[in-house]
Amino acid sequence: MGAFRDKKPEAEVMSPKKSQAAIEYLMVISVALALLSPIVVIAQRTLYDLNTSANLLQAHEALLKIKEGCDVVYSQGPPSRLTFYVALPTRMENMYSEGKGLVISVGYRNTTIDVIQIFDYDIWLGGHPRKGLNKVVVTAYSDYVNITFG
Repeated sequence: MGAFRDKKPEAEVMSPKKSQAAIEYLMVISVALALLSPIVVIAQRTLYDLNTSANLLQAHEALLKIKEGCDVVYSQGPPSRLTFYVALPTRMENMYSEGKGLVISVGYRNTTIDVIQIFDYDIWLGGHPRKGLNKVVVTAYSDYVNITFG
């Protein structure tokens, strides 16, 4: 019978000290994750805001480039024409002209932000501007400048 007692059982049961150590490790990891989650959320919001700022800057620079091209053809008068390329923002929702103003609407969360460029003369917008690189043709007429995307 003594030989039977010397045998170890095949499946050992975990001791209470090992269980407690495992639970303590889990608690440390969960506290660390709880402390890191606000940092991750703040970083994500900051990246989103930086991307939006980059889109607004790109819209502003696109409008400046279009205005420079329009100023050149307007100063030369009809039938002057200029062709160039403009990069429009990836979050552009809409682009439209109103009298002497050209507007690019950029999406931001649940709303849009309008970037506006005012001209010294009337402008007409033609074609369908799309996100990314666009070919732009500006043409001077007697009382306005036509901006065509294509």
